[in-house]
Amino acid sequence: MGWLVSLALLGGVAWLMAKYFHPSRHLNRILHRIEKGDRPSSFIPSGAPVMRQMFFSLEKISAHIQDLQGQLNTKTLFTDAILHSMSECTVVVNPSGRIILTNASLHKTFDIQTNPMGRTIIEVLRSHDLHQIALNVLANRVPVDQEITIDALNSLSLHVPRSFRVKASSVQDGKQSFHGVILVISELTPLKISAITHRDFIANTSHELRTPLAVFQGYLETLLDSEDMDWAEARPMLLSLQRHSNRLNNLVKDLLTLTRMESKMLTLTPVTIRPHLLAENAARDFHKTALGKSKKLTIKIDENLPDICVDVMRLEQVFYNLLDNAATYSPKHGSITISARYNEPDKEVVFCVEDQGIGIMPSDLPRIFERFYRADKARNREHGGTGLGLSIVKHIITAHGGKLWAESEQEKWTRIFFTIPIEKEKCCPQSFMQSLPPQKSPCCQDREQSEG
Repeated sequence: MGWLVSLALLGGVAWLMAKYFHPSRHLNRILHRIEKGDRPSSFIPSGAPVMRQMFFSLEKISAHIQDLQGQLNTKTLFTDAILHSMSECTVVVNPSGRIILTNASLHKTFDIQTNPMGRTIIEVLRSHDLHQIALNVLANRVPVDQEITIDALNSLSLHVPRSFRVKASSVQDGKQSFHGVILVISELTPLKISAITHRDFIANTSHELRTPLAVFQGYLETLLDSEDMDWAEARPMLLSLQRHSNRLNNLVKDLLTLTRMESKMLTLTPVTIRPHLLAENAARDFHKTALGKSKKLTIKIDENLPDICVDVMRLEQVFYNLLDNAATYSPKHGSITISARYNEPDKEVVFCVEDQGIGIMPSDLPRIFERFYRADKARNREHGGTGLGLSIVKHIITAHGGKLWAESEQEKWTRIFFTIPIEKEKCCPQSFMQSLPPQKSPCCQDREQSEG
């Protein structure tokens, strides 16, 4: 009888292990994989009915978790894409005031080089105003829409206050639970600079028009009131009217040219040409100008430089404006040099027009290509310039895909550089070299030429 009892006990134990113990161990392994975030490979039900029911329920729970995780991943993906495509700077802080989320625009605008996560706004952005706005919303949970300024380098590398509009609001869920503050920061500096530039443009244009118009009005009234005026008295007035008429005509012409360029209406007709031929052509025309008299001109350009693809008429306009400026601000027998070199890493030709004139102050250098900006207002107006020449040069070079900058040392020299990229595939098949006049240019490489 004893062995029958033992056998029954063993059978009972085996039944319990088959129905409950082994399935529970398998169930525990599945739970462990779900806890790790994995999807179990198998939910094969086994054991007693209650164990099989647990397997079925657990399989439904696992599928539901995976579905929710997929939805969460999709939403996170779209949220990240939207956040990082925004031009506005975005930063989110938790209830403790620590940063938990930023976007690419914030890093670029504020030049953030280190990981900002877990740090405060004042530590990362160095702005007391932004930090205070975040603290106010954290404390009061009331949205804020405020304009602030930050004294820092702007995108133009000018040390002027940068303006920002900050919209801050609390982050809450459907149960009104508070999770932190989101700040959306928009930079207003370009808009303010544009408004200032527009205002200055109107003021400067009005000022430039006022002088010749006042001269016209004054002399015309004098001529009309003096019916018996002889020719000797009238002639100087008429010559002055002619001079101011030419100045007015040049101003209007430059304004129309600049407006067309800024409206993206500048059309280029590119052809291939050797850099030294382009410079010599421009110099030949410069020889004929009154401003060119008594100036020495040197062209230092290697004939073996690669061809460039340009609108010849526009590039000659660039050279004329630069040479005109160089001659205007050079001493009577001053020296002017046109040079060029090939910048192989950037595949571009770098031109330089240098004069030995009065130079430009360092504070004026970044602005000399702005409309109507005068580095020396008294001397510039005295020489009759419109103040638009260098701005026109900038637009022409930009339209060719090049860069423009200036270097100077006061009372010694000024160098204006511009680049033309080598892009032959964008050129017309016609070669400008075929249309050059047969006679040799009077301006030859490395040879000084005397104006007049």
